[in-house]
Amino acid sequence: MGAKMAIISNALFGTKFKLVIGYENAFKVKLALEQGELHGTFANSWGDLKTQQPDWIREKKVKIIIQHGYHKDPDLPDVPLIIDQVKNDGDRQALDLLLERQKFARPYVAPPDVPPDRLEVLRRAFDATVKDPDFVKGVHAARLGVDNPMTGEQLTKEIARLSATSAAVTGRLSKLFDDYLAKR
Repeated sequence: MGAKMAIISNALFGTKFKLVIGYENAFKVKLALEQGELHGTFANSWGDLKTQQPDWIREKKVKIIIQHGYHKDPDLPDVPLIIDQVKNDGDRQALDLLLERQKFARPYVAPPDVPPDRLEVLRRAFDATVKDPDFVKGVHAARLGVDNPMTGEQLTKEIARLSATSAAVTGRLSKLFDDYLAKR
């Protein structure tokens, strides 16, 4: 996702990020950052950074310059949202298609043949869990977040909306990524 967001940023906002790809995993990217091999990274989770590299934040080893998402994190009130930077509807639709998956975070799914009454029980149990005070307390104690959890109905609606994205928007994104790969 990080490379795609950097490509989009360069295309939509005129930034000049030079992409360095090929790292095996996030750990190796973070190691490269610490060693000065990389000078920045895209699409890291603020929650992961708070949990895994709290010293980077405390010692001001990193500066967050933009947030990917639809809602500002309360910890980052002065860091702008990338979605607010778009200048026209076409750019917003393209960026929205990439950002939308962040609303889903880590969706839980069931097979398509689950009986409706059982699906209803699963959905209500999930909704109750993410609102349970003890669960929320445990999540925050682990320095994680369960912000703005979606219901199953909301997720279904968002997936249907994304599935209706026009071919012009998906084609534009495909061309941006294909052009980038062709230049490599």
